[in-house]
Amino acid sequence: MDTIKFAECMKQNMKSKGLTITVLAELTGISATRLMEYESSEFNPRSDEIYAIGKALDVAPVVLMHGGGTIIT
Repeated sequence: MDTIKFAECMKQNMKSKGLTITVLAELTGISATRLMEYESSEFNPRSDEIYAIGKALDVAPVVLMHGGGTIIT
């Protein structure tokens, strides 16, 4: 998985849905601090976190992992 592509795809989908890190944290159960680390490409998320982020953003996890566009699940 490309960490930079994941971060860009996550940010793009958050922006298109009008979500902040705080709201995404509430929706996923992942701390805002950890999400900021993913957003800045500092760390790779675990598979369960990718799934939770994808579910919250209505984006297939594979799209997040490969930094694709927005595919609704």
